[in-house]
Amino acid sequence: MKKEEILKKSRKENNGQDLYEKEAMKTGGEAGFYTVWIFAAVFALLQMLLCREWNYAVFVLAGGFSATVYTVKVRRQKQSQDVKKAAGWWICTVLCSVLHFCQMFGVLS
Repeated sequence: MKKEEILKKSRKENNGQDLYEKEAMKTGGEAGFYTVWIFAAVFALLQMLLCREWNYAVFVLAGGFSATVYTVKVRRQKQSQDVKKAAGWWICTVLCSVLHFCQMFGVLS
């Protein structure tokens, strides 16, 4: 096989994406995952210490991010072991959303 044929076949198998770019996106996604949760924890802790109330909104955002990551893994990469993780994160996101709205409307103090 010629070099051009091998490259053409490789591009076709990878849907025109560069393997290095795929790896960089994966690493960036993992770093983003942890960064979102660190910021959510810091902001929630600061609000708890300074305002004496819990901030559910940051957990809605972080949970939604986590749920989306696992949902994409299940749909695109066919990783069935992540179905439970995706479902769990969606449940947490919905629960935190409900708590956030209850707090906004004064149902929770």
